[in-house]
Amino acid sequence: MINPTTITQVAQAFVKDACHYLAMDSDTIRIIYAPKLEPLNGMPQIITVLDDDDTIVISDDLVNQCRATGCCQLRFQMYIAARFISERRKGKSAQWMQHIQDNVRYSISLMLLKGLSIPGLTLDTQLKEDILKTFKSEFGFSGEVFELSNIQMNGSFMKIRLDNDSERAFLNKVAVKTKFTGKSLKSGEKGTKENPFDNINQAVEYLAKIENEAYEDDNTMKEIAQLGYYYDLNEHHFKIAWLRRTLRILETTLENTRSLCHKWSH
Repeated sequence: MINPTTITQVAQAFVKDACHYLAMDSDTIRIIYAPKLEPLNGMPQIITVLDDDDTIVISDDLVNQCRATGCCQLRFQMYIAARFISERRKGKSAQWMQHIQDNVRYSISLMLLKGLSIPGLTLDTQLKEDILKTFKSEFGFSGEVFELSNIQMNGSFMKIRLDNDSERAFLNKVAVKTKFTGKSLKSGEKGTKENPFDNINQAVEYLAKIENEAYEDDNTMKEIAQLGYYYDLNEHHFKIAWLRRTLRILETTLENTRSLCHKWSH
């Protein structure tokens, strides 16, 4: 059930995510709920950050948005607030909404880095250029913004395609040689032709076990998990990071399935 308590908990997770890139301790940032926030300079507010400490206040309007459309807007706003707090600690932003456009660009850039969709924003040419500058300064990558069509939603997602130098840099970071993780069963072991699995569930459980073992021993996957983002070098855009583990598990599944089929055929 979506209520102020659950929303503040989800918001804390989004702040922690942003703090990973901002080199801040998320435990020093408090999030509270207030039914209504006063307008600031005539503008309605769905969140704010207190002047006297690093406390983010979430309004009922934002909670209602999450009920209606999900938590994408919540994530977007928490990235903005975390960036504001980071800049204020550096002495660059004294008041909430000061340099808001810079914080918005940072939030958009971080969401694009993580392969996420941007909630309800149209990016004009100037904003795209500004986002790419922020993307370069914050995350060290250069590229271009493009639209990726989404047939199911009858729309498109904004994505970033890296240039050749940045793709090469990412490739050097993650594309290292990994050892073969397939396993060959010894004669008489459970799963062989002489001693087959009792049912399909038992076979699936076995495959899941060795897939998890392979993942735990995969240092490249652990490094990618620490990065918190994943760039698909085949499709040339950022994707949600957990998709990388899914792809690696699928590869391992194919390896082990071939091994089992080979064993069963002899």
